[in-house]
Amino acid sequence: FKPQDLVMMLHAFAKMEHAPERELVQSMERAVSGKLGEFTPQNLANTLWAFAKMEHVPKQELLQHMERAASRKLGEFKPQELSMTL
Repeated sequence: FKPQDLVMMLHAFAKMEHAPERELVQSMERAVSGKLGEFTPQNLANTLWAFAKMEHVPKQELLQHMERAASRKLGEFKPQELSMTL
């Protein structure tokens, strides 16, 4: 998967207010973790929004990696993307 593909899948589930099977979400978490270096600020913001909307709390390790990725790209975030991460 490309980062945007993963993000769009998570976003679609969240938008439909559908909580996918735990195994699928865990698999997607692993995929996100492996692609974080390629994520844009929009990818990060949409992924965090989707997890929150699905009321899914990712593993602490993934959240820490996402936090570091967001910190590195903080200057690239648009206002809406930034607001979605807080």
